Amino acid sequence: MVLAPVPDASGPSVEAELCGPLDPGRAEAVAARVTQRHAYTVTAEPSGAGRLTLRVAHAQGGPARPGAAVFADVLALAGGARDTVTVTGHQQDLIRAAVEEPAGGHVGQVAWNWTGPVDLARFTAAWLSVADRETVLRAAFDWTHLPRLVLHDWAAIDVAHLAHGVVSWSDLIERDRLRGFAPHRPGLLRVTLMDGPPRPGGTRAPTRVLLTYHRALLDERGVHLLLREFYRAYARGGALPGRERRPDVRDHARWLARQRTEGARAYWATATAPP
Repeated sequence: MVLAPVPDASGPSVEAELCGPLDPGRAEAVAARVTQRHAYTVTAEPSGAGRLTLRVAHAQGGPARPGAAVFADVLALAGGARDTVTVTGHQQDLIRAAVEEPAGGHVGQVAWNWTGPVDLARFTAAWLSVADRETVLRAAFDWTHLPRLVLHDWAAIDVAHLAHGVVSWSDLIERDRLRGFAPHRPGLLRVTLMDGPPRPGGTRAPTRVLLTYHRALLDERGVHLLLREFYRAYARGGALPGRERRPDVRDHARWLARQRTEGARAYWATATAPP
């Protein structure tokens, strides 16, 4: 994205030239969404093959130039995001730590045994169905302006299947923990299945399942709720009924923003530490 200030009769504006596979319809949708979210009027015009010009002007003609938050939204929405959610408190600290220390891990893991045969295609489809239903699995992190979640229309859930003996179970757990995640990409959860050892008589040993997730996005309770949804989807052939579940992370963020914290802050500022 290339930025340039542009003189305007109603006040200063900025033009942003976007280069890449962004069709005019998508550009207009981005302009409308940014206009809705900020006190600026955004218009989009084709400016050549693979290029579009967005003009960002103050809606009231005031002197203020568009700030970083406006262009952070332009970049996120032009990149395919559906929405963005500003985060605060502990989650903001977790996102910042994940960005500043990517080798720190920042992952949690849950493991269990799967008794009986596994239909891998159905298993994978069930997780994709959960991602379609649960916004949190289509979220990624953005720190262009402030730490926040970027919500996408779609995300792949990485499901891998390993034969017995390819790697030891303990090495798999450690390797997957150290692998971490690319926090700017959606799909911050993955699942690995490992076949159990062969048994005499042709009986099937349980399949071991390892689920790895990013701690800035999910906690263990949230993971178990997603697992319940996954088992529902698997039992139904790999698909959940209904559409995207609400309330979701967007509704939770709006609820948090409406809370008054003055009383709690005043109380804890004067509270005596326990002995």
